[in-house]
Amino acid sequence: MLWTKINHFFGKRKAFTLVELLVVIAIIGLLSAITLVAIKETRKRAERARALNYGAQVYHAIGAYLVAEYKFEGNLDDTSGNNNDGTWKDTGSSGGNFVSGVPEIGGEALEFYDNDYVSIGIIPALGETGEDVTITAWIKWRGAIGKIYYPIVTQYAPDFYGYFFYITENAELGFWLDTGEALISPPAGFGNEWYFVGGTYKRADRQLSVYINGVLKGVRILDEGMDTAVDLPAYIASGFEWETWYYFNGAIDEVKIFEEVFTSVQIRKLYVEGAEKRGLLVKD
Repeated sequence: MLWTKINHFFGKRKAFTLVELLVVIAIIGLLSAITLVAIKETRKRAERARALNYGAQVYHAIGAYLVAEYKFEGNLDDTSGNNNDGTWKDTGSSGGNFVSGVPEIGGEALEFYDNDYVSIGIIPALGETGEDVTITAWIKWRGAIGKIYYPIVTQYAPDFYGYFFYITENAELGFWLDTGEALISPPAGFGNEWYFVGGTYKRADRQLSVYINGVLKGVRILDEGMDTAVDLPAYIASGFEWETWYYFNGAIDEVKIFEEVFTSVQIRKLYVEGAEKRGLLVKD
């Protein structure tokens, strides 16, 4: 009798239908997706926080190596504290735009047209005989306009000794040192948008390196190092005063010069920090 009742009870129990199983599976999938999205967003926030924190640590650690810094926030002041303030020059007929509002990079930048440029005086780190150096900047190039070279930062003499950091007419990033030996990156495009560029010279290895958006794009070991000091002013957006065919065509922002060689990791972190601060998409 008891077994009959038990069998009758379980025999009447309703099983899960296919629809119910599908609903349960869908709910589990939805919860999993929400959880994964939350984890991914948390990781992104953590990565951004680490990048910003690392950037602050980098600035603190290498503050002693910063010899010139130009933020172009309404002026040409050297914010490194070394008093290498810039002087605006306009040798062309257009007049150019001194400082333009550039909201996508979190402030202002300096626009260059025709033969506009900035003289920043003699920078010891660039004028000495091939000391370790790192140059970084944010640039927005409008393209070639009949010139061969488009300088970003330079300090060199007419017979080609010194530093020359530039873009070529073929949209390549170049770094030229002393004897005329140049490191040229593969064509980078440099469309009309913001790019972070960097160049380093390591004296001990006679090594030039160039970076675009935090990625190493080229390395060259020179046959010989720089052996002549350059007692001439440095320039932003120009080769040197009497060379009217070497001028930048576009905008430049946040130029920094360091008397130290940054590693690829440090360059990448500086790029990520700057891109995040400006709300720009971080590129590989």
